[in-house]
Amino acid sequence: MAAAEVWPKVLEGVSERIDSPAWRIWFEGTKPHSLVGGALVVAVPNPLAKEYIEDRFKPPLEEALTHVLAREDVTPSVECVVEPPATIEG
Repeated sequence: MAAAEVWPKVLEGVSERIDSPAWRIWFEGTKPHSLVGGALVVAVPNPLAKEYIEDRFKPPLEEALTHVLAREDVTPSVECVVEPPATIEG
């Protein structure tokens, strides 16, 4: 599976556990970056989002990733990298 396939499934797995305002604030600007083995890297728009998601939501995200991957030969992990949105020139 590719990160682009896995990330939406992980989000679906945790969406019911996170209230709507928090969901919009912290997850709407995220996108899948890469998946190597069980390590899912997610691009976030800023350092605050990185810190908040990793501090508050890492355990449920990793639990959902475990279910999505359904593999015993890897240790699932979720990490965030800061990748600011592209600026619009014009």
